[in-house]
Amino acid sequence: SYLYLLAPVNLVMLNPIGFTLMEISKNKNSTSRTHLPLRVITSIATNPIVFMTALGIAGNFIFAHEVPDALEALLKVFGSAFTASALFLLGLRMVGSVRNFKGEALMVPICLIAVKELVLPLVTREVSSLVLTWAQVPANESIAFSTYGFLYGTIPSAPGVFVYATNYGLEVKLIATAMVACTFVSAPLMFISAKMVSISHLSPSKTLSSLAAFELDLSIVGIFACVILLSVFTFKRSAWSAPQKLTMCFVLSQLFGCIGTITGHLYWPYSQYTAYFLMNLGDFSARILTACLAICLAFMESRNYATVNHFLPIFYGIAAGIPVMLIVIANLLGDSIPSPERTTLASSTIVETIDIFVLLVSLIVSVVYMVLQQRYKRRYARYLVYSREASATCDSTHTCEDVPTPQGEEQPVLPGTPLLDPCSGNEDSHPVHHMALVFFLVCALFISLALHIWNVVDDKMTGVYLELAFLDVFFTRGQSLIVLFIFGLDIISLMQPFCRRVMETFSHGETITLPNVEEIPSETQHLCDQFNTYHIQPCQTQIVRRRRYDISTDFTLNFHKFS
Repeated sequence: SYLYLLAPVNLVMLNPIGFTLMEISKNKNSTSRTHLPLRVITSIATNPIVFMTALGIAGNFIFAHEVPDALEALLKVFGSAFTASALFLLGLRMVGSVRNFKGEALMVPICLIAVKELVLPLVTREVSSLVLTWAQVPANESIAFSTYGFLYGTIPSAPGVFVYATNYGLEVKLIATAMVACTFVSAPLMFISAKMVSISHLSPSKTLSSLAAFELDLSIVGIFACVILLSVFTFKRSAWSAPQKLTMCFVLSQLFGCIGTITGHLYWPYSQYTAYFLMNLGDFSARILTACLAICLAFMESRNYATVNHFLPIFYGIAAGIPVMLIVIANLLGDSIPSPERTTLASSTIVETIDIFVLLVSLIVSVVYMVLQQRYKRRYARYLVYSREASATCDSTHTCEDVPTPQGEEQPVLPGTPLLDPCSGNEDSHPVHHMALVFFLVCALFISLALHIWNVVDDKMTGVYLELAFLDVFFTRGQSLIVLFIFGLDIISLMQPFCRRVMETFSHGETITLPNVEEIPSETQHLCDQFNTYHIQPCQTQIVRRRRYDISTDFTLNFHKFS
């Protein structure tokens, strides 16, 4: 029944905020600044979604909370028709649009789905818990309402979102694809969350033991993943770029963390001290390197290669020096060496505070530079368009003196930085892979930050807390598996040197010697003449389309020599 209470609040109070932003974006170029507020207010007031929702709330009071039977039957028909029509329109828009979202085009839908299914439930839960705590609501009711807020955030988006996007012309195909994918992703998440919520009376000792065993198993698998990744990166050393080097350092930090987890479960002298140092060193370094990788990608997208090469030693020093300094500070402040069960989740207040600070700074820096990277990318795309237009103008007029420079557009590089040649080895060979990696690492930072804040603010162990704890352990110790999934399975690039060696081996065979034209029978000469007259042009066209097959080109050249 809470859904029927939240839906009008969402439609009347929250949706107008989105409508306001969309109306401003829609009318800012066609309306003067003096008339823009009036135009926006008029558009929102006449919006059917807002108007009919407000009318329904007013009718609820007019009819004393009981809708007449005749009016109720009519409204049910209209309500069902809206949902059915929206889903029908969504299905029509989906036809032929999914195949266009490949590679880099998938990043925006994935970001939208992650924000909806990961960020929104956690933010709703934390805000609900804080508000109920300040209102001095009993603990049982506070847990129930905050848990409901988490489950409400996992519900997939309604079809009305697609109607809004169609009405305002905002990436209709992208929204359609994201909504369908979000529905499939939210189904298992809702089921798992609901099952975890039903779990009550959790035993902290059993829970921590289960988490410790899960972390140990994941660390063993993570070590093998790190070894494979380091071997792959070493084997492809010629393709190293600045992001690739930072990724390799990130894998090393993950290796330290996994080794520290395994060392903590070994019982030999000073094993707990070694595990404490390696785990904190690996975790802090991984979080700092996430921010460094985001900064590096932003500079690479702005073609600021000189700054990237200048910052690389600084990144290495920060990723290695700051974690050691934080570990020393934690020990000077009195942090004790934990047991194997405690190292997995329940840390001391000192370590929790340091973790929250590092996570918060890394998360903010990573998100800011991810946004800057996308802005630099769009700016560079506009720069290329203007360059092509200028080149076309120069070709048509044979002079470039009067080519107008676009006003209001900045160059896609930082001030005072030259554009370097991409062939110099600074160009990132896997930009989409690194962007996807940063996105997953940012999700891991957010989950870990939410869990640490939960530990500090509220120490009650609920089903949602247990779900979040297992997810945090997976993203903390299993990040090497994510890197392996993104980079290590590039079989084609790994097989290229082997295929090249095989081709070189078989290419040193005997040279084919063609006979002279006089030695060819007359029937064969007649076939050659027919080919040159009727078939040579279509063959040349097909060979150009399949220019990667060198054997076809060699055959054509030899055939011309033969004819």
